[in-house]
Amino acid sequence: MIKITFEEILQDAKKLLELLRLKKYTAVLYRAGSDDEEANLLIISEEFSTNMEKRQAYIFSVSSLFPNIEVIGWTYDEFKKRSKKTDEFLSKIRKVGTIIKDDYQIF
Repeated sequence: MIKITFEEILQDAKKLLELLRLKKYTAVLYRAGSDDEEANLLIISEEFSTNMEKRQAYIFSVSSLFPNIEVIGWTYDEFKKRSKKTDEFLSKIRKVGTIIKDDYQIF
């Protein structure tokens, strides 16, 4: 089995973001542990459809090319709502996530 480094996952995440063609977004990459072969990529953008099915289909059309990255796409309003609550996922991302781009100046 070939080990995938965090740097390789980071480069794939950047390619994925280019393919999504979003203009304004915040993106943070999070990997649970150093041995973890997968990573979560949180993308926050007002360019995402508010229709969840359309959004997921759009994200999957690109993310399927990068099987080691699970993409979580939120609108900025969804992020604000989740930020008001105790959210374990957001807490972890804030502590150990790697910011790729932060147009919304969240992190």
